[in-house]
Amino acid sequence: MRWRITVPFVVVVFVVMGGLMVYLSRPICVADADCVKTAVFTTFLVLVISIFLLGLYISSRLEKQVAQLTALTHRLLDGERHIPLPRQGKGEIEEFSRTYSQLIDLDNERIA
Repeated sequence: MRWRITVPFVVVVFVVMGGLMVYLSRPICVADADCVKTAVFTTFLVLVISIFLLGLYISSRLEKQVAQLTALTHRLLDGERHIPLPRQGKGEIEEFSRTYSQLIDLDNERIA
């Protein structure tokens, strides 16, 4: 799962840095310190904003999954014994959900 979180950040950095390299390789910008300062500052702003937005997006997706599991756990604590947990997906949260669901199924078998 970590690589699936890391890859988008690495892609953003490479794309923005590639844009900086292209911008700075222009003949006008080679000997102009103000052009270099502007390009580096703009690159910095683009990186900070894009990484912030990407982090918000990833955290919101993870938060939804954790909130769903929390709600289902509260339903279990309230006495519901047959709770359908989502079992699809490849990430750690989905793996936890599958294992937790197996635990609930085993518990229900022992009670019955």
